[in-house]
Amino acid sequence: MYIMSAQNTLIVMRILFLLFPFFCLSQHSIFQDSLKIINLNTDKLLIEGIKNLNLELINLSDSDYMIDRLGGGVYVLEGTDLRQIDNSYQHRMQIGSNVFTYNDTIFRHGGYGFWETRSLLTFYDFSSNEWDIIKSINEGDRKQDHLSVTKNDKTIFFGGYINDESIGINNQKSSSSLSFDYKLKKWNNLGNYKFHFSTRDRVIDKGKDEKIVLKKDTLFIIKPFENNIEFYRSNSFLNTVISDNDLKSFYRDSTFYFINKVHSKNTMVFNKRSYDEVLLNKIGESKLIKNEKYTTLSLIISFFVSIVFFIYFIFYKKTNKPLLNVIIDNKILLFQNTEIQLSNNELKTLESFKFNRKIQIKDLISSLNKTELNYNHQLRIINSIIKDLNNKLNIVLGLEYPFISLSKSELDKRIKIYTLNNTVKINFKNK
Repeated sequence: MYIMSAQNTLIVMRILFLLFPFFCLSQHSIFQDSLKIINLNTDKLLIEGIKNLNLELINLSDSDYMIDRLGGGVYVLEGTDLRQIDNSYQHRMQIGSNVFTYNDTIFRHGGYGFWETRSLLTFYDFSSNEWDIIKSINEGDRKQDHLSVTKNDKTIFFGGYINDESIGINNQKSSSSLSFDYKLKKWNNLGNYKFHFSTRDRVIDKGKDEKIVLKKDTLFIIKPFENNIEFYRSNSFLNTVISDNDLKSFYRDSTFYFINKVHSKNTMVFNKRSYDEVLLNKIGESKLIKNEKYTTLSLIISFFVSIVFFIYFIFYKKTNKPLLNVIIDNKILLFQNTEIQLSNNELKTLESFKFNRKIQIKDLISSLNKTELNYNHQLRIINSIIKDLNNKLNIVLGLEYPFISLSKSELDKRIKIYTLNNTVKINFKNK
């Protein structure tokens, strides 16, 4: 556990302000000009005068603001007072909108309200203390619960969901990526992401132009402005990290500050971890958008190619799904634009499937050549290798079933059988 200094204690206090959804004291109270904090500890935050507040913490020009996620309210933190400064109301038209800052201005994009997801981009006007709509020469995509990054007078929005109850769409994943140019006041469609993320994931801001997302056993560093994503194997301490809208972990000066849940004690702890400690085991990297932009000519070519393939499938009735071609060159696994580093044991394991898609446990033991170890120790090593390969390749290849699956022989249940996914073809270069 990390023992906090006075400065870090202040940081944690600010983080705790994000716990508002759990701390409504009275359903009969009304909004007041000032909300008074009357008790603060690691378990709860008690505030006078709250009525159904659901707030997002925003730091702007060395001031802390709390933005009502349901729409409308803007509060400024002054010491232990939370004072409402806006002249708006909780309109509930941008629930799940993306709240962010650019050039000393607070913005919010999209969100859900009145049975549909919206594409509005609004900003808070400190002169009138009201929200105003950004006028643009075209319209962007509708999104809610999505992510954004900002750099060089542009913001890129990606991921999230779309709801439109009038036509029966609910919680449909949004794969589109779009940018807004503040100087040109123009939206640009960048293409569709191969991976899906949203604020419903565990998200950590890495500066203003990168995001870190934790999903199961994988940590993703998303770099939209570089059209790149890096994959890392998650560490054990990341499994209990809390990084959602209600309580955010954060990254600053090459150090991660994590809020961890201790399930056995039902408490939270504040942990400090170095950059290298968190990003220790890199799996690989890939492009976020397969095809960034299509010209008119390429669209026409794609259209005719699609027609040709359609006719081919109709007449020849090709039913076999094309295999995913994976190339292994020494210790590098190549798939499309993605390179994944393999260990010696992982390479030997994959080479065991060179002539047969199904192999027995004895074949794997033989390939690893760990005869100095006892049988149980060899089994543990093999299980660890298979787990690491599945973690690395299931997401990158977009597999519905594990890259390598385990079953028992039908003739002898004591014999373990390892099977390579039937949608994958491994090609060994220079072999």
